[in-house]
Amino acid sequence: MPTPSSHLFGAMPRLDVVARAGSLVRVRRAVYVSAEHWRPDDRAAVAILQARAAQARASRTLVFSHVTAARALGLPLVGVHDDQLHVTDIASSARRTRHGIVWHSTSTPRSVEATIEGEITMTTPRQTALDLARSVSLVASFIVADAVLHASVDPAATREWWTRQLADMGPARGSRRAATVLGLVSGLAESPLESLSLLRIHELGFEVPQQQVELNTHRGLFRLDFGWHGGAIAGEADGRAKYGGVESIAVMEERLWREKLRYDATREKLRTYPRWTWADAWHGGGLERALLAAGVPRPRRPIPLSF
Repeated sequence: MPTPSSHLFGAMPRLDVVARAGSLVRVRRAVYVSAEHWRPDDRAAVAILQARAAQARASRTLVFSHVTAARALGLPLVGVHDDQLHVTDIASSARRTRHGIVWHSTSTPRSVEATIEGEITMTTPRQTALDLARSVSLVASFIVADAVLHASVDPAATREWWTRQLADMGPARGSRRAATVLGLVSGLAESPLESLSLLRIHELGFEVPQQQVELNTHRGLFRLDFGWHGGAIAGEADGRAKYGGVESIAVMEERLWREKLRYDATREKLRTYPRWTWADAWHGGGLERALLAAGVPRPRRPIPLSF
């Protein structure tokens, strides 16, 4: 069976024999890709290939959505281990799974906002964020929505669009959770760890921080992740990425030295300077201890935002 991408895909008798020899990889039933194009560690590339394979065997245009669209769009999915294909079917009245595809219905007759990327049709980033806010974990959907808002050309318009869509849905399943998630994101975080930290700060009852706080020091202007008390307290989410990707020990030593100089310069200007890791923010306890020790105001009791 020919496909739109004959240089990548093929579907014909006995391709399974070639696949067992290692030259091809089975993407979906009767659809294969050459082994040189299969990169299992690249989840975005895998999602796109799987979507293309499904589209190649479909009799109509599929609108890929939810987790599949998020991966294909390169959005930061954290803690989501769903490798199924997700498709939104405007004509459907209920969610169902068939032939390895999870089919989602729409809660209203409205059209789903979609875009064409290469050879496949998928939901737009803001539609994908809305769909995930109704269907996956709070942490995962918050991080995606924050990233979408951060990358938006017009964040205010994106917020307004989410508000209109939620109003159209009414009391549809997941709409209350989506309203909470989308109402808390700021779009100012520059990494998934910053987004996660902001969510935990809300949950733990601490005062909502300023984000991307600029601090003028004798070594120049630096930008810090979070700030409180007019900048007297500043906090940073320390991810491994800040120290990774180096080419040699010398480069690593230089990076660590620059980070020390930056830390010393900023520390001179601050009353307290808490820092925390991914594990601290993920579990919450480490972040809570760091913020309490730093004297960050806590006007509310902790309220886990779980559904």
